[in-house]
Amino acid sequence: MKKIILSLLTGFIGLQACTAQTQKENEMKENEERYPLSKSNEEWRAQLSPEQYYVLFEKGTERPGTGEYYMHFEEGVYTCGACGQELFTQT
Repeated sequence: MKKIILSLLTGFIGLQACTAQTQKENEMKENEERYPLSKSNEEWRAQLSPEQYYVLFEKGTERPGTGEYYMHFEEGVYTCGACGQELFTQT
């Protein structure tokens, strides 16, 4: 009986992991369709400043509290520096 329960539990966990992976793959595919990055890294480097490229594509950042926009509360729509996609609205 224990072997049957263990087999069923193992199968259930495996099925959940497979379903979660499929969901993640579907979400990634939808994001790629909604927000295509149709430029090569070289094209992005030519378009952006070295700092912009570092932050947008290499997950770079500055030390906390030292950036140009620290304590910046100007109203408006803030967009991605690369693709122009709206990020948030400050009111």
